[in-house]
Amino acid sequence: MNLTEHQQRLLDEAENWVKRLLETNGRLDVFAITELPSGKMSVVQSPIESDDWERALKRTVAELTGLALRREIIASVVITPITDDSNGMVMLDVENREDGRVSVRLMLKKKMFGGWTLVDRKYETQERGIFKIQQSTQPSKPDVQSFTRDDLNLVYPYIVPKSWVDYAGKDALLTWEFSEDVRMVLVVDRFGTVQNVRPQDLEEVNETPDSLFEIAAQNLSNSFQQEEFEVGGATLLDGREIGYARGNWMAPAGGLMLSVLYQGLQKQFKQDEFAAIAVNQQFLLAFPLDDGTLNSDSLRRAVDDEWRATKPISQSWLLLDGQWPREYPYTPTFGPKKGGIH
Repeated sequence: MNLTEHQQRLLDEAENWVKRLLETNGRLDVFAITELPSGKMSVVQSPIESDDWERALKRTVAELTGLALRREIIASVVITPITDDSNGMVMLDVENREDGRVSVRLMLKKKMFGGWTLVDRKYETQERGIFKIQQSTQPSKPDVQSFTRDDLNLVYPYIVPKSWVDYAGKDALLTWEFSEDVRMVLVVDRFGTVQNVRPQDLEEVNETPDSLFEIAAQNLSNSFQQEEFEVGGATLLDGREIGYARGNWMAPAGGLMLSVLYQGLQKQFKQDEFAAIAVNQQFLLAFPLDDGTLNSDSLRRAVDDEWRATKPISQSWLLLDGQWPREYPYTPTFGPKKGGIH
């Protein structure tokens, strides 16, 4: 199939995302990349589990349709993975306002020693989707801004891997660094789909990065009070006790940014320093640094199991000590502790 230059550029961009995310995480989730009128690329991702990929896809398309109707994007690629243990297919739904829509099926084969390789592409022209907008003889209305002060109560912190920030681009995000491979961004929760807050959005709401973060943290606290996610403690199979945050995509940020988890650990263990792992985008665990806990096979297995779940973030350790979460200052390893933190 002969693609236009614009369509080919979108396809190349999407394939690059697929390749690099598979190499980094070993899996994909439903998400979309969009092109803004300025030519910059942005990311739209549903927090719904991709195990329920039809629902996640529906939410993503709904968000893209709104952006297209408001003329805030000029093109998009929806990326939907469909894989099994040995074979895979990734659907790329490429559409732009001028050239129409084409679907591309990337046929994948699992490598013997891990990873995936692209074996074929299949193209098919489709009817217009999100850019199927009725023409009108009346003058067009001014573009509706995607982010206003009415949206401030929908802004939340969102914990993501560094690879996500790298591909979205720092200039398209408001981002904070916790460690070499763990980042926090600010997003808007729109009908179950999260959309990145961009630096240029700050002017629209007359806020700074710090003041918008404070608003997002308060929204996160409100969501915790409304029991949208859970922070608590658990006893592992070997009797070791740990803390956790789980329940939805807000949970890792809740564990790191709210005081609830840290204060609970302090009270239970009578200590001031703990390690935390934002294993995936719906689960964070925290634990004391005594030898017994660090030697726990149950703890190691819990980390491994959650890492293999949907939307992994990192297995690196973060230090929780009542200050801003940051990288654990010693080599993180399950085994006898080599030294204390001073």
